[in-house]
Amino acid sequence: MNQNVLVAILVSLCFVDSARVDTTGTEFLIALLQQTAPNHPSVQISSNVTTSVTLEAPFVGLSRTYKVTPGVTEIRLDPTLRETSTAISFKGIHAKADDPVAIHVVDASVPNMGGFSVLPIRALSSEYMVMSYKRTTSSEFLITSASDRNKVSVTLKTKGNVTHIGLDYTNGEVIHEILDTFQTWQIKSDYDLTGTFVKAEGKVAVFSGSQCTEIPINSGHCDFTEEQVTTINAWETSFIVPLVDTCANVIRILGRDDGTDIKIKHGQSVSTIHLDSTEYKDQSYTVEGNRDPVVVIESSRPVLVAHFTGTNSTNSNCGPSMTLVPAINQFADKYSFMGKSELDVSFVKVIIRADRLGFLRFNNQTVNPQKRYDVLIGRFKDSIAVFELEIPKANNDTPVSIYHETGVDFGAIFYGFKQHQALSFPLGMNMDLSKANDLVRLINGSSPASGRVEVFHQGNWGTVCDVNFDDREANVICRILGYFFGSPNAVVHPGGYYGQGSGAVMIENLQCDGTEPDLHSCRSSTWEHSQCPHSQDVGVDCNSRIRLAGTSDPREGRLEIFYNDKWGSVCDDEFDRKAASIVCSSLGYGNAGYIYTGGKGDTGVQWIDDVQCTGDEVDIAQCMVKPWGRTDCSLDEDVWVACYPQTKIRLTSGISPAEGRLEVFAQGHWHSVCDSKFDVQDATVVCSMLGYKREGTIVNVVNGTSTYGTGSGKVIIDELECTGNENDIADCKSRPWFINSCTHLHDVGVKCGSSVRLVNGPTPNSGRLEVFYKGHWGTVCDSTFDNNNAMVACRQLGFPYGIGVDPVKRNATYGSGTGRVVIDKLECVGSETDIVQCKSRPWLDSHCVHDEDVGIDCGSSVRLIGGSSPTEGRVEVFYQGRWGTVCSDKFDVKSADVICNQLGYKFGTPRKVYAGAHYGQGTGPIVIDELQCSGTETDVQFCISSPWLTHDCTHAQDVGIDCGLRLPDAINATCQPSGWGIQIDMHRLERVFPNSITSDIILGTADCFGSLNGHVLKFNCDMRSCGTKETTLPSTNVYTNHVIYAYHDPVHPHIIRNYNWTVTLICQMMRNGSIIVDLNPSQHNGDISIDNSTTYTVQQAFYSDAGYTHQLASHPLQLSVNTETYVKVYTSDAGSYNKMVVQSCFATPTQDANVGPKLPLITNGCEADPSVHILALTNHETKFKFRVFAFDNNNQGLFIHCNTKLCPTSDFSCKQGCLP
Repeated sequence: MNQNVLVAILVSLCFVDSARVDTTGTEFLIALLQQTAPNHPSVQISSNVTTSVTLEAPFVGLSRTYKVTPGVTEIRLDPTLRETSTAISFKGIHAKADDPVAIHVVDASVPNMGGFSVLPIRALSSEYMVMSYKRTTSSEFLITSASDRNKVSVTLKTKGNVTHIGLDYTNGEVIHEILDTFQTWQIKSDYDLTGTFVKAEGKVAVFSGSQCTEIPINSGHCDFTEEQVTTINAWETSFIVPLVDTCANVIRILGRDDGTDIKIKHGQSVSTIHLDSTEYKDQSYTVEGNRDPVVVIESSRPVLVAHFTGTNSTNSNCGPSMTLVPAINQFADKYSFMGKSELDVSFVKVIIRADRLGFLRFNNQTVNPQKRYDVLIGRFKDSIAVFELEIPKANNDTPVSIYHETGVDFGAIFYGFKQHQALSFPLGMNMDLSKANDLVRLINGSSPASGRVEVFHQGNWGTVCDVNFDDREANVICRILGYFFGSPNAVVHPGGYYGQGSGAVMIENLQCDGTEPDLHSCRSSTWEHSQCPHSQDVGVDCNSRIRLAGTSDPREGRLEIFYNDKWGSVCDDEFDRKAASIVCSSLGYGNAGYIYTGGKGDTGVQWIDDVQCTGDEVDIAQCMVKPWGRTDCSLDEDVWVACYPQTKIRLTSGISPAEGRLEVFAQGHWHSVCDSKFDVQDATVVCSMLGYKREGTIVNVVNGTSTYGTGSGKVIIDELECTGNENDIADCKSRPWFINSCTHLHDVGVKCGSSVRLVNGPTPNSGRLEVFYKGHWGTVCDSTFDNNNAMVACRQLGFPYGIGVDPVKRNATYGSGTGRVVIDKLECVGSETDIVQCKSRPWLDSHCVHDEDVGIDCGSSVRLIGGSSPTEGRVEVFYQGRWGTVCSDKFDVKSADVICNQLGYKFGTPRKVYAGAHYGQGTGPIVIDELQCSGTETDVQFCISSPWLTHDCTHAQDVGIDCGLRLPDAINATCQPSGWGIQIDMHRLERVFPNSITSDIILGTADCFGSLNGHVLKFNCDMRSCGTKETTLPSTNVYTNHVIYAYHDPVHPHIIRNYNWTVTLICQMMRNGSIIVDLNPSQHNGDISIDNSTTYTVQQAFYSDAGYTHQLASHPLQLSVNTETYVKVYTSDAGSYNKMVVQSCFATPTQDANVGPKLPLITNGCEADPSVHILALTNHETKFKFRVFAFDNNNQGLFIHCNTKLCPTSDFSCKQGCLP
């Protein structure tokens, strides 16, 4: 570069406001290199405003926030924060400020003086070259990461060995690690490490130096040196290096790219040197007086320049120090720092345009240097002033500020000396990070790891010529793309194999040895001066050759990789699911896979060990591993990969799919698992893999073979040790698969539990039944679902006494679910503890629709009997199919509160308890004794009591309660000779009988309705209408009538489904004129008779129970309205070649089927009334049940008529069941 170019750069520096990054910021990473004797370093924080700065190194106990005032604040650090080994440590320091600050680290104690300017995280990058110096003790550098799981590789440049985790690495070899935030990684060598290449996936900070170095060699004075290295895309080409008077001065220049030409000017002496990538050259200088104290460096390509000072026999205040010299376009316009009283001499070297010197200020004072050296640069003879600004002793340990009033940038480097110890560092920098190193990509290939090679250079993409391009160049390309050791099988495709590119052919005659970190480290013709046509564009395929061997299944086998012309295996150390996913994806089997150690292969060689992948790679060779061919594993540790989402397992020989002997499918066969160390945590993972939810699920381990028998394959897993949180047993610790001493006598078995819930019910103990299976909630079909199934489900849900009178709710009573119908044809005995133990169709194998979703009511059924209204009476509980009473022992108002609330009688009025069978003695079992409720329970089954059906009571102790509001409280009745005056308060009635309908309430006969006035229902009629009966006595006329609530079917209004209540009215009119009215509430019997009649000679029979064992006497049958009745229609003489089909059944109020109203029960074989349920169909018999009802104005009975037909059993068009 000529002088004119240098002037242009300098002018740009002064007057062009470009996008740059300086050394101020709000977040910083700090790490401290190892010293021979750790001192207390100090952190100097410079700020323009009052702010807060937090220093955090949580793994070594540092987390503190400091108040920083304008100027410089110094904080002393503990020496334990310094690195002390080459092992991965947690000594990274994170500094975070509320406002922009600048930070310097200074150690001015003897021995081991050093210091550096800290770069903010925004000035960090992922690529660095190490600058160091080695003359006595270790050359070293330290890496810390700005993010977690940051993959870092180090390509060594050294004449000796570097030891890392027990392995020796030499020049050109790559070491790799994964660093998390706050982790530090130090590398040391007895040889100079300058030129070592650091590359990471994310941002890292790199600090380099020497533990103790002599400058010059054999000077007898050794000192610590350290600097924070700038990223290679911040390197520049033009430098002015100020030399230190009477000290030894060494300038080291490190090349980034091949073919870098450098001109060095010192006084009248001009020399040139040539550097390739990672090469460096040292130049030594001595300054006497003020003679030529400046070295000017101009380079054709970016370089890194370091200035080392050293001992001089004529000056006792000289010693070893190191500073990275800012380029002339990296200066800033202001700096702040703090002098150190420990130093004998300290000063700042200033580099500034001479014509702008008058506006330079030192602590607000004009700078007037006594000694100044001017350098004339450029054809305009611009003068650059270089001088030394001494820091007076009075300014030590106090803030110092240097700035330019008009904002002109200038260079400032601090130097400090004490005897033969020294430190130095730039006070700040202003860097252009837009000059990124050249990029490489592969275009138009079948995968990201193959394609035409293209290079990004000086703002443009261009191709590479295939002349002299071979496997070595391909390996470098693959290394740049993330293959840490190059591709083991890189293939070169010349001649435009992946299509011809456009733009320039950037590189021709590329020649690499295969170990270079980038293309600039290789030799080549001058870039962008190629004569190659695009028909010679070279392509590279970096994909590894891998296979799965040892089984007949191409998706499963021992992982083998082709390298050095031979197939070899992979050690299982560090190999995980992320690595397996990359293998499976590259083989075309998707990105899911699991691993196990399945025994050695027959290759006899193991190529890679300690495979660590992030999951973002496209090829296994991009993952970090030990150097290929280096392994400390045996062949028994070969990793096997199965490209399936999950290990195939099953439970076999159990009574349900959820229990049995545990078996694993691998290498083409099913194999058992040893019970050694197998526990509930292992079983939990197994059950989760099979689809059963783990949270709250009960699992059991069955050891030995007495329950589920012995397996027939091998014993695949021994000493399985899961934590319970894994998603697959392949992720659990165990002995290597197939390697164990277990026999089938120790085959383990597992019992899984299911997870169920109730959804969309009106109470917590009722709702649609749903079961969790294979990651989703699904429903249960109501086909064959009976009380036994409900009992098991309710018990599993935590309802200790199971079910009430009518627990099964069919036909999506609680709404239709979503997702899958999980269970169909569930058949429980009733004693199971989990529905998974019951028989059923295979789960998820159902033809049901969501209209058939079953619901259950797990609430206990409680009723009050013998009272004047539903809100009072003897307490009875339904249990095990029968109603029974409750003993009054320990029964109090709190228990009454629970029962009344459970029945819905929440009137806010006091409840009463009556002992001694106040409402009469019951006839069934005594279900509960010593009931003790707190009053907050939602169901009586959750209260404390003796075990149900366990008692020492008699029915004389049957308890009764009054829930505080009764039916008579809602009715006000008067009578006069002119007629009845009856008023029903519907608000009160609603509280006793919710959802009451005024049109269902009559007086005496079906045609006597009341009129609603507001919320009061009124009846006004004379004493001789509406069915009033008159009885004449000697002194009294007695008039009797009934207020009746007859619940009508909403679809068939002429059908009475139930008589909810009846109140008897008695009016006594005395001869003396007085009147007495009495109300007597009662449960209406509503008995009606049922007759049976059919069109064909087919028999009918009626029963009171579901078992069809208690037949009812007929002609007529005396049954109460709403009684559940079981019907059997059958023929006994049809023969085995005929079958009977029930086509329809209907009810009439008379024996004549053609007279009066009809109510269909069965139509076309389908249930036509909500109360009807067809229970069984055979060739000669149909069973169904219904609830008895009544027709208006008719108490003669119900007559059931069924139409049937006989047809041959071979006639498949004659079908039984529902034919909609």
